[in-house]
Amino acid sequence: MKTINPIKLSGETPFNLYEDIVKNKKDKNTLYGISNSEGKVEYSSLYKRVKEKYLEYDSLLPSSLADLVVESFKIEEKKLLTSCYTKPTKALIRLKENIINSQNYRFKKKCAYCGIGEISSMDHYAPKNKFPELSVHPLNLIPCCTICNSKKLEFFTLDSKLIFFNPYFDLEIKSLKMILTRENGSKIFFPKIEIINHKYDEHIARLDIIKRYESYSIEILTDILSDLSISFKEWVTENEYPVTNFLNIQNKIFSKKLIKLTNEKGINSIEALIYEALLVLISSDKDFFLNILE
Repeated sequence: MKTINPIKLSGETPFNLYEDIVKNKKDKNTLYGISNSEGKVEYSSLYKRVKEKYLEYDSLLPSSLADLVVESFKIEEKKLLTSCYTKPTKALIRLKENIINSQNYRFKKKCAYCGIGEISSMDHYAPKNKFPELSVHPLNLIPCCTICNSKKLEFFTLDSKLIFFNPYFDLEIKSLKMILTRENGSKIFFPKIEIINHKYDEHIARLDIIKRYESYSIEILTDILSDLSISFKEWVTENEYPVTNFLNIQNKIFSKKLIKLTNEKGINSIEALIYEALLVLISSDKDFFLNILE
């Protein structure tokens, strides 16, 4: 759940990008229009309807998309509009690339919904089967991983409220916390994720964020502790200072790392949660922390 950058339009409108795409479709006469004898474009009725829907969508941003009205299109019209996305053109490929390249370079490969999966497609925030006219709207395309895309499906609203975090417009709120638990006498940690703010409960539940985070974090945590153990043994061998000095240094390093990760990957990113939990452990259970590094 990370806020990402909308595409830079450089004087264009989202609808201009729709025009760029449909002008190169074989069905452009229906999707766009035809040129008359004077060289002027006579826009199709479908074009005019799509333009109205773009204006509606844009007017509802950033927080009122739940009020978006489902338009009644004929089956053939719906197929044509959906094909703007499912049958790529150079203009669509360029649009997708621009969306991804607009992101922080350390996050541009990650899913905006979960932050752990690799981008494999674009999700339609307003589902394209319900809103085919928005299938190539740049602010309706969310860089997404396979798992999140398959879980989100056609869900959009519940009880007239949006279900999912909108990465373009919703504010990041500290929603998750990691607690590192262990059995008595064990040096093995078991990460447990808790929800501390319930604004995005539906998003977290439907995308199975907690289970996926807990599973994914084990490998990251193991690697961090393994590297830390090596550093600790080198410190003990090479230094006469108390080992608590080592913890103080690591505390500063982890704190800087946490700030960096929060800025780059989000306040609820799995990496930020792990370092936050490690900082708590260092301050609350120093003896045990040193014990697991030996």
